[in-house]
Amino acid sequence: MTQSDKFGNSDPNQKNDRPSDDKTETAGHTDFGNRAKLPAKIGQYVIKRVIASGGMGTVYEALQENPRRPVAVKVIKDAFTNENAIQRLEYEAQLLARLRHPGIAQIYETGSYNDGGNQIPFFAMEYIPNARSITVYAADKKLSIKDRLRLFLQVCDAVHHGHQRGIVHRDLKPSNILVDSSGRIKIIDFGVARATDADMRQAASHTKVGQIVGSIQYMSPEQFDADPHDIDTRSDIYALGLILYELLSEALPYECSSDRIFDFASEVREGKLTPLRARNKSLKGEIEAIVHKALKRNREERYQSAYGLESDIKRYLAGDAISARTLGLSYQFRVFARKNKAVMALLGSAFVLLLIGIIITTALFVRVDRERQKAEIATQKAARGQKFLTDLLTSSFPSGFGDDYSVVDILDHASEKLYDAFPDDPELEWNLRSSIGHAYLNLDHYRQSEEEFLRAYELIKSIYDVTHDKTLETLEQLSLVYSILGDERSKLEILRTYTNAIIERYGEDSPQASSGRYSLAAILESNGLISEARQMAEKAWISFKKSSGPDGGSTLFAQIRYAWLLMKSDDMEKAFQIAHDAFDRARRSYDITHSVYKNVQSCLAGLYIAEAKIDSARILYGDRRIPEDFGVELSFQGDLDLNEKPFQLLVFFEAWCPFSKHAMTELGRVDIHYSEIGLDIYGFTKVTKNLKDEDIYPYLSNLDIDFAVLKENGDCGKYFDVSGYPSIRLLCNGYLIWEKQWFTSDFISSRMLNGIVAAQTCSPFVADGLAKN
Repeated sequence: MTQSDKFGNSDPNQKNDRPSDDKTETAGHTDFGNRAKLPAKIGQYVIKRVIASGGMGTVYEALQENPRRPVAVKVIKDAFTNENAIQRLEYEAQLLARLRHPGIAQIYETGSYNDGGNQIPFFAMEYIPNARSITVYAADKKLSIKDRLRLFLQVCDAVHHGHQRGIVHRDLKPSNILVDSSGRIKIIDFGVARATDADMRQAASHTKVGQIVGSIQYMSPEQFDADPHDIDTRSDIYALGLILYELLSEALPYECSSDRIFDFASEVREGKLTPLRARNKSLKGEIEAIVHKALKRNREERYQSAYGLESDIKRYLAGDAISARTLGLSYQFRVFARKNKAVMALLGSAFVLLLIGIIITTALFVRVDRERQKAEIATQKAARGQKFLTDLLTSSFPSGFGDDYSVVDILDHASEKLYDAFPDDPELEWNLRSSIGHAYLNLDHYRQSEEEFLRAYELIKSIYDVTHDKTLETLEQLSLVYSILGDERSKLEILRTYTNAIIERYGEDSPQASSGRYSLAAILESNGLISEARQMAEKAWISFKKSSGPDGGSTLFAQIRYAWLLMKSDDMEKAFQIAHDAFDRARRSYDITHSVYKNVQSCLAGLYIAEAKIDSARILYGDRRIPEDFGVELSFQGDLDLNEKPFQLLVFFEAWCPFSKHAMTELGRVDIHYSEIGLDIYGFTKVTKNLKDEDIYPYLSNLDIDFAVLKENGDCGKYFDVSGYPSIRLLCNGYLIWEKQWFTSDFISSRMLNGIVAAQTCSPFVADGLAKN
């Protein structure tokens, strides 16, 4: 159920799949005026049933006699049949009659009918059989992200049609966007639309200053000021952004309820939304950029038309660069590479492709800019960057170079040349350094990548302060590199700087600041600074409660980290209190298969095990069986008794307590599935590839890995003895994140098995609990 459904936004034409309710079908007018029966006829329309009752009136399904066709008839409640309300309905009819678009429900007739001596206004409009709201339709059909975007393109086109005719809808929401059985959308209910052209301004009293018109959870910041003269088409763009956010994530960026309306309005005005990636990590990047641009607090920064939003979505679907993203060289290359996979496969060299992509796309470095001077500067930068890269390619590829020519040599050559290339333009050098840093990172040369990003950081600091987008972007890249290298001390230094910067930029209680504190708490814990980590986790929890509510996923993640750190501080009583509260909230708000529920459950189980309350942990999860093939896998390891209690406990803990695997957060940056579904064994294909022994050991040990699955092109011979309490080598539950190449040229031997899996419990507290049992 989406948030729009929770707040009672009914679909006037929505199909009702529930069993028929006689009260619903016959009440019709009982909501307004003590009339117990459905009207037999309204005008020329024979009334069949109530479709829905909304804020101002009721919608009926009816049959028109001539021409014979089904229609939807909307009437206004008696309580609202004053002059202003009737006038608003007349406006709606006039506006709709001017719109001719396949995505907008057509109006057939307006009029009034006599009901008990009262003249009740109505209008008849196109009936959409078997219709569902756009969010319900997408959920029922289990549409993919791209299919949802394609569906939304129809909405943009229809809204743009209305805007071109001077009409602002002002009440766009999922329940006003219906989808028929063939997948075509119809926008309905322009009941609060405002005409922006001169011929409608004569009725200036249609909405008074201070009267809020619209559904509150889909209102733009400017709509909360309740000044109708300050509303324009960009308010609809904001609503489209909210609808798209909900369509993609099945949630809204703000939490709205009847007991916090004023807080909600304040959050909307201040732009304190939950980032789209926080709802679903697969929505980060370009999709998030598009949605967030539509949701800009300042309407000057939004898309200026529905057509602009539609065009950016089309560009994304086509694999082209979008206007919502800054057209930096690194981004341009990724777009180029995505659209030219065949060319990349033929050329084969990652960095050669990078350079070619940059050269081809440097022309795109010039953005459409209203200020001519900025455009000229951008052109000069692009020309200088292109010349540098062209010269580099010419000098790096002598005539007749062979297949063994080193790509890393080209990278090294480019890095060295950059030191003297642009002494007067550090920002251009920053851009190129960042691109080279990404190239090293993609080639798994992490030390070189670190050097490039450190140099890029020094360059960008000389131009902008630490709160600038480019500075923060560079800090994020450094943090990622240090995560891969296992350099927890350096990562801590970077995250301290980053967190302080985003707090300064976005405010103490912003979602960004909360996320920064949460990440900082994790790295403080990894560095053994438990007291400071606990304080930071508590601050993250408190601020998340303000921005996401006490039951929000981010809030509960911060809450259980705080509980875990209380346990590490020997405050078990408070740890259990905090963890139980989180579990109660997760149980009320999330399905048992949801990642939030599973992680909260794992935290509480980990606390039970740390206290040697194994039976309580078992009850929390229920009985589990060891897979039938588990013994076969273990036979390669020698004589291990599956019935031994310590072994059973170890298997139980490893299988059911992924929360204690502190690697989850970091691995989520490499592959979202690690943090989404809580795998029992973590694959390190990308992370450990080409790492030197001295780099891998601290990486694994500092991340407190329970199961390390190492793979290098099928050669799994390396085994890194990560210290733990206790340590035992085994294959657990058949969860092999390995292509199961059981019979390759290198037969499965103890050496290879040792290389595949290292299993150990990660926490001395948990180890003590296991030992007691």
